[in-house]
Amino acid sequence: MPLSFAFAAHFGWRAVYACAALAMVAVAIMLSRLLPRVNPTCAGSYAALMRSLFALLREEPIVRQTASIAALQFAAFSAFWTTLAFYLHSLDPAYGSETAGLFGLVGVAGARASYVVGKLSVAYDPRGVILAASIVFIAAWLLLTWQGASIGGLVIGVVLLDLGMQSAHVSNMARNLAVRSTAMSRANTLYMTIRFAGGAIGATLGNYAWSQWHWPGVCGVGFLFAGAAVLPQLVAASARASSSPRNRHEQNGTGFESQRND
Repeated sequence: MPLSFAFAAHFGWRAVYACAALAMVAVAIMLSRLLPRVNPTCAGSYAALMRSLFALLREEPIVRQTASIAALQFAAFSAFWTTLAFYLHSLDPAYGSETAGLFGLVGVAGARASYVVGKLSVAYDPRGVILAASIVFIAAWLLLTWQGASIGGLVIGVVLLDLGMQSAHVSNMARNLAVRSTAMSRANTLYMTIRFAGGAIGATLGNYAWSQWHWPGVCGVGFLFAGAAVLPQLVAASARASSSPRNRHEQNGTGFESQRND
């Protein structure tokens, strides 16, 4: 991200997308040569395999929960990053895409901390880790709203934003992939597709909010999505509290679901 902002400042955004497309082609060629050949475990046509995604989404509440949390948080995350360059330029005309790219480097500190959080989600209940990360994520938006007019406030806000979002993402992935050992790729497909759809919606609404209400509007969109990401967790917690011990054991999302078959 920092490199893309700097590149765009000198050559324009079309050049960034052109380079990204070429890089993706190069990576695809490299992976086709380096990855081992694995025989498919799913019998049937590709169309049937795609249809099974809807069945998996319908049958597995954990997939729906983790994907919805990820989509809502990524929406808030995208609303911030797609409008950051506009906001920085409004603070000081000397700030532009390159300055926004430097904030990407700042966010690395938060992203690195998520590595430790990933270990915690393995050692402890990942649901608690996701909830704690969601609270950090909300706190980041509160700080960006309150102190976003200062560079120091933005720096701390970006660190907390990356820490909360990446920590929740790692723990959500751990829960999602533990649902079925025979459907890990399909669970990941659903998770990432829904997550990036949320990111696209957040970017669109963030830009619209900036065009209408500037930074307060962006913070409103971000805080709304960040707060909404807690709702699926509260609904699931309420359902667990009212369920039998057996159902609670089956829905904990810590690996027991891997014993099930498609």
